[in-house]
Amino acid sequence: MKYWILSLMLCSFPWLGCEDETAPADPRPVCGDGRVEAPETCDGTDLQGLACTDLGFTGGALLCGADCVPDTIECSNTLACEQVVDPCETAGATRCIDGALSTCTADADACLAWGANFPCASGTCADPTQCAPEVVEGGPVWFVHASDLHFGKGNNVATTYAYLLSTIVPAIHPAATFQTGDMVDDGDVESQWLDYDASWRGLAGDPPEYLEIAGNHDVKGDGEVYWLSHTPTGAWDPELFGVTGIATSVGQVEVVRTNTSSGSINVQNTNGYFSEDQANALLALTPAADAAFRVLLAHHPTVGILFLTIGRDRMRSVMAHFGSEVYLCGHLHSSNITWDGGVLLVQASEFGEDETFMLVAKDGTDLSTRELGLSGPWVMITTPADPNLGGDNPHARSFMAGTVLPVRALGFGLREDLTLQVQLDADAWQDMTQTAPGVWEADVALPALADVRSLTVRGTSSEGSSEHTIEVVTQ
Repeated sequence: MKYWILSLMLCSFPWLGCEDETAPADPRPVCGDGRVEAPETCDGTDLQGLACTDLGFTGGALLCGADCVPDTIECSNTLACEQVVDPCETAGATRCIDGALSTCTADADACLAWGANFPCASGTCADPTQCAPEVVEGGPVWFVHASDLHFGKGNNVATTYAYLLSTIVPAIHPAATFQTGDMVDDGDVESQWLDYDASWRGLAGDPPEYLEIAGNHDVKGDGEVYWLSHTPTGAWDPELFGVTGIATSVGQVEVVRTNTSSGSINVQNTNGYFSEDQANALLALTPAADAAFRVLLAHHPTVGILFLTIGRDRMRSVMAHFGSEVYLCGHLHSSNITWDGGVLLVQASEFGEDETFMLVAKDGTDLSTRELGLSGPWVMITTPADPNLGGDNPHARSFMAGTVLPVRALGFGLREDLTLQVQLDADAWQDMTQTAPGVWEADVALPALADVRSLTVRGTSSEGSSEHTIEVVTQ
């Protein structure tokens, strides 16, 4: 009893820290108890009489959020469809006016209206519902590109390279064949040069139909002397670099030949050496004003895992000076397709080992390239451009859904029974028409809905079949 009395006496003095067992409850509001208490605006179903219209909406159901603040997710601004400025009647219908196409679409309130106008690729309408097909002028011009033969390495290159020049190149009949260095494995061993000499003599065309540049293996020791005496290009032009014009059906092709193995010691040339003197000599030349296509040949790539170590900026200045659109190279013994800015870099593999070559084309403004083997048939879509070429093609374009897409492809074979067909997504195969030797065309109707489509061209002959697939973006 005395302890209870002592406790009661102590609790009579608050400063002694005795807890007040009769303290009032926490007066702060509780969100979710169904009662609106400041600063709550609503709680549960109690919206204090608020509606969507009080918050600037035209209708819908106002909700109370978990934070006791009104939630307008179910509110709407319904506009009477008769107030639509440019109405249409059928979703998915198209309209072509003044060279621009638009599509009838439904808005959030299910009102149909004509969407944004997209210019036709051709600039004109075929009729009130569709664009006229785009006319790609000039047609394609194409080249064969090989690199890193490495005669003397102990491979089968003497047989395969002779087959490329004697059989495949005539079947593909390119505007030119380019070889971007390392013809031999040891440039100071003349027997290797004699083997290379025997592989092309009587098979390769005369320069500039057949052009070579030197690689770092070619200029070892006395290699430069042997290069000049055992290559068609060396006998034709004693310089190891220069600018060459090639006449084609679409106009002149300007080819810049460079020597990225111009160092005084082997380690420089292995890593790539593009001298200041060479760059200045090329920059002093006037680019052809009327060139239809501009190509630069080098042994070392300017981008990638191992790029041109000494003189890369100088090389880029030369590329810009001539307006080069494609940079052909080798050196790394693996193929690669990428971009150095707006220039398509096409790196060929080691032909002596992999027995592959690159087919490169320009069709209007579209660029294309593929790595191909020694067995045909060989096919490549040249227009439209592949948006994934080199990872992300900066020159690719999209097309208006519901229009007609002109498709052009190169198709070659060793037999005369070659046919080409084109397919969009999983649609039926459509026959293509051969419009010139090696050139095939077809018009493909694009679906009305915007999407990413798969476009495939298939070549078939008694040799076998081959396909090339790209993406087409419609909007």
